[in-house]
Amino acid sequence: MNQKNNLKKFKVKRSSAGLGLFATESISKGDFVIEYTGEKITHTEANERRGKYLFTLNSRYVIFPLRDRRQRAGEPRKIYQSFMRT
Repeated sequence: MNQKNNLKKFKVKRSSAGLGLFATESISKGDFVIEYTGEKITHTEANERRGKYLFTLNSRYVIFPLRDRRQRAGEPRKIYQSFMRT
């Protein structure tokens, strides 16, 4: 099954933290929300690059978003990550 066919609906809007990606329908644990593309790098390397929009994978790695014109991180970089915290 292609996960992209099951994308959840969302909208971009402003919040107290800036622009964010907000769900417009329920999202259950394990649901595919959106594809976030980028380079897998360590937290140390991310700090050296001074990345602003990072997606934390675990205590060792983050995804550093792609920035060239052919491949952009796009809207996923605005995902509010509070649901990732345990």
